[in-house]
Parts: sequence; structure tokens; C-alpha cells
Amino acid sequence: MSKAVRRISTAEAIETLVHGWGPGRIVSMADAVRAVRTLAPHCELTDDELVEPIARCALARRVTLNFDLPRDGSLAPVTRPAGGD
Repeated sequence: MSKAVRRISTAEAIETLVHGWGPGRIVSMADAVRAVRTLAPHCELTDDELVEPIARCALARRVTLNFDLPRDGSLAPVTRPAGGD
């Protein structure tokens, strides 16, 4: 019998991610976008659309962001190990 996996919303993924960052930490926006996509693979927002909610949440926690997303939208996709879920 398999357990049902609860899908989390994109907002919940962002909150979960940012909650783990401590004040004063410097975080890559590209890494943050990739992490949100890992936590919420069903997210339909573009990378550019994810920037604002991530930034707002990070600002509230006094986290510094490095806005290092490529301007051409060529952020490398999340890769998963073979056999992983």
C-alpha cells in the first residue's frame, strides 16, 4: 500500500525554502528557483515570475539575494539522479 504524496503549492515551496535560510545569508536566485522547482515540480510559473515571490519572502527574513538568473531564460533544468523520484 503506497502513501499518497501531498502536492505543495508554489507558495508553500517558497515558504519552506526561505524558512531554512538564516538572516544575513547570501542566496543565489538561480539556486532558489531550481529549489522551488524541485519542491513543486508542477509549478507553472516562469523563472522570471518566481523571482518576485522568492525575493519578497527572502526580504522578510533579511536574506541577501544574488540575482544571477540568465537574462536569456537558459536556466539549467533540475536534474534528478537515475531511479530517483
